[in-house]
Order: sequence, then structure tokens, then C-alpha cells
Amino acid sequence: MLSETMLNKSFLKFQIALALVPVSMMLGSCGNNDLKMVEKFGLEAAKLEAANDQVSTDIYNSCVRTASWFSQGDFKSRVKMQEQLKVCDEMYRPNSERANTAGSVLVGYVRSVGELAAQDPSGFNEKYTTIAAALKSLEVKTSTGTAKIDDNAINSGLKIANFLTNLILRDFQRSNLKAAIVCTDEYIQPYANGLASFFDQSYVNYLLDSEIDKISEHYGFYGGRLNTVVNGFYDNSGDPQVFASLQEQQMELEQKERAEIDKVIDKKKDGAAYVTIIRKTAEFHTKLKRIFNDNKEQLSPQQKSECEKYFARETGSINAQPSAFLNQEINPSELAQVREVTKEYISQVSPLLAVFDEKSEKSTNK
Repeated sequence: MLSETMLNKSFLKFQIALALVPVSMMLGSCGNNDLKMVEKFGLEAAKLEAANDQVSTDIYNSCVRTASWFSQGDFKSRVKMQEQLKVCDEMYRPNSERANTAGSVLVGYVRSVGELAAQDPSGFNEKYTTIAAALKSLEVKTSTGTAKIDDNAINSGLKIANFLTNLILRDFQRSNLKAAIVCTDEYIQPYANGLASFFDQSYVNYLLDSEIDKISEHYGFYGGRLNTVVNGFYDNSGDPQVFASLQEQQMELEQKERAEIDKVIDKKKDGAAYVTIIRKTAEFHTKLKRIFNDNKEQLSPQQKSECEKYFARETGSINAQPSAFLNQEINPSELAQVREVTKEYISQVSPLLAVFDEKSEKSTNK
């Protein structure tokens, strides 16, 4: 099992600074407005890191919460609860950690490109084996089978890791920003799609739904007992005050059930927001790719050949000679387009990230 410490130190020191990519591109002609954008992106990065941590951590926490609803005060139900807690520890705790690593690959890549732009590789630390093990082992049972990241998405994630490893070790120059985005987009897209689908299927639409079902079952058990007492008391024409008290207990029980379900619904909204953020990030990356590829969707054979050098697992196979394709400055027209799509991206994800930032602050202040 991978420890939390190991994961925190995993490939690229997965501290998320998502929007540093376009910001760093602007630094060459940085005015006051651009500096404000740098500050804004820095704040958004912290929120995205909180989103990844909160959602992946709650894969395990949701299992534990569901297990707690098994108990109905008798020995048999307590045994079931203990059995379920064991499943949580053996299956969902490690998968929660693996999910955190998986979620960090995409955003960790973008941070590395940001470091490339700033020519500061201090945050780079290759942990290829750790990433590969986490992605291949990530698997959560669902009502229809299992949810996991498919082989194509895993391969794409490892391709991204290879590219950044080789780029930084062999040709670390700010002028390679365009190439980093153009070369990796075909792998960013399937990886982001696989990642979003995993969180959507395993967490939002299975674990949290299972939690809601168990809450309803728990309160339904006690509500059923209380209904039996209320109906029996009414049939026997008992004291009206006692009857009113029993009815009040029924209402309190229903309110408690609603409150617990609402908590899980909030988490479903958070999870859905995180899935949307992943997909919006992939869309944003493709728009940048098109800008830097003369508005073309496909790469030329020459471009693919140059890119492939940086996808090699062994860095020694890379030609150390300068490449005209890999070393290109960003022209004013491209910069203007980047600013436009960046503004659009911020407007889309900022409201989604704000929720995680607020919850992160509350957790810190406890």
C-alpha cells in the first residue's frame, strides 16, 4: 500500500498550480493587468489542489460513513458494520490514495509546464514507478461492476510523465512551452476523459448514492418502529399529549434523515463540479494547442517525429541537437488569443473552485 507521505512526494510534487501555463506565457510582456492575472491564477491553483484532495479523500470517507449507518443497536448489525469498515480499510483507503495520485497527474503536468515557463525546475521529481502502480491498481466496485482508469488513459498519463521527464532533463527552455502543449494534447484528452469518468462513476454516482441508500434504510428502520408505536397508540385511544409527543418524534426523525441526506447531496454536487473542472481543463488545453498549431487540429508528420523524441522512456535516445519545432517564441497574435481563452476558462471554473476553497478554509480553521 502506498503511504500518504509517498504520494505527496510523487511525480512532479503534485502541488497544483493549474493556470500558471498561460500566465507564464504572459510574463515576457507583463504589465500591471498581467500581474493581477498572475495573482488570480495563483489563488485558483490552491483551490484546485483542495478540490483534488477533498474529492479523492472522500472516496474512503464515504465508505466509512456508509458503514456507520449499518448499526441498528443489535449485535448482528454491529458485526456487519465492522465487516464493512474492514472493506473500507482494505479497499477504499488505498484506492482513495491512488485516486489522489491519478487526479494529480493531469494538474501536476500543467504545473510543470508553468515551471518550464519560469525556467524553475525545483518542483520536478520523477516518480514514474509510483504513478504507474497507482494508475494500474486503481479500481472501485460499483453497482454495475468496477470503475477504473482504462488502459488507454493509463498509457496517456504515463506518456505525459515521460514527456515532461525528458523535456526538463534534456531541453529545459522557456521557448519549449508551445511544444509542450502541442505535443501532449493528444494524451491529455483521453487521460482527462478517463479521470473524469472514474470519479463520476465510482464516487458521484455509486459511493455517494450508496451512502444515501444506507441513510434511508437506517432511518427507515427506526421510523418503522416508531410508526408501529404511534399506530398502536392511536388505535387504543391513548393520551392525546403522548400521541402528540410521538408524532413530534416522527418529525424529528424525518428531519434528521433529510439533514444527513442533504450533506451527501452537497458532496455529490462537489464531486460533479470536480468532474466538470477536469473536462473544462482538457477543453482549455485543446484550445491552447490549436492556437499554437496555426489553428490546425492535427500535427504534421515532422511535428509528430519531433514530439516522439520526448515520449521515449529512455532519455538517452533523445537527440540533443536544437529543434526548430521545439524552440519557438510565442508571437503577439498567439498571446492575444491565449489571453482570451484564459479569461473564458477562469470565468467557467472559478465558481466551481470557490466551493472547495471555502471548505478547505473551514477545515483549516477547525
